[in-house]
Amino acid sequence: MFKRLLLRNLIMMMVPLLLIISSILVFVVKMFELPQFQTYNVESMTDIKAMYDAGTLNIRTSNDDLEKSGFDYYDGKEKAGSIWYEKNGTTIFLYIMDEKTANEMKHGSKKNFEIIKDASTAKYIETSYESKLGLSNDEMENFISPYMLSAFSYPELRINIIYAVYNVCKLCIVLIILYIIICVINPMFNFETKCLSSFSNKKSVLKKLDYEMKNSLIHKEYKLRITENYIIFMNISRVEVILIKQINSLAKKNICKNPVRNKSDRTDDIYRLKITFGENGLFEYDFYDEKSIDETMLVIEKLRKSDNIDE
Repeated sequence: MFKRLLLRNLIMMMVPLLLIISSILVFVVKMFELPQFQTYNVESMTDIKAMYDAGTLNIRTSNDDLEKSGFDYYDGKEKAGSIWYEKNGTTIFLYIMDEKTANEMKHGSKKNFEIIKDASTAKYIETSYESKLGLSNDEMENFISPYMLSAFSYPELRINIIYAVYNVCKLCIVLIILYIIICVINPMFNFETKCLSSFSNKKSVLKKLDYEMKNSLIHKEYKLRITENYIIFMNISRVEVILIKQINSLAKKNICKNPVRNKSDRTDDIYRLKITFGENGLFEYDFYDEKSIDETMLVIEKLRKSDNIDE
């Protein structure tokens, strides 16, 4: 019975957490459906104009037939990489990347790029080639595609963060479910057993509490349970256990008027039971009628004086 109580509290605390994590997971899965978080495999550069117009900008491709264009790419004032090109029919397509990425592509590796449109860069390179090759402007018209691939623009960090959140959420759900299963098998792993931290042998106390709540329940008052040896306070966020023999004093106090007046079984007064126990232990519990607190105090006093309770 007490073990079931601890398990109930654990589940009640874990369910909201699971719901929150599951909501985040659903949100992340929905984000994966957006084009900006997807990466598409591309075999032919002739497809990139249509993909750019459709908003599907992130691609993964490989190319072992790349040549340096003779132009470098700068990030601010520092050289970050070079511009490479591929001739596809009568059109040249440009790749912006560093040496490492280019070398890996030449060896067959697929790399991630973002499709960008940069007509001014394409025109500048066209003009440079006109001078070098001695070709006319008409011959060079649309020779270099304004749609190019940039490894530096690919949103790798953003996509990796989304994947990390996705994997962390899945891991958390698995760990929470696994932890609940472990607590079902062995309640001592339940962090709710911290309510037994004042006892030297938590395992034996747990077994005794479970037995007494099943077979020796003497008094029941809403969230309060009194067995032959223990007072148990039960709340979803808190469980407290007091060994009756360790109680030093009991006190009753009328603390205030009851704000809840629409309950026929409640009086206008609230009574507080104050229990001191052990060296510095203090427990307080509110009753909504004097009869209930008097009955509870009477039961506790009788048990304190009994010779059958544990030391």
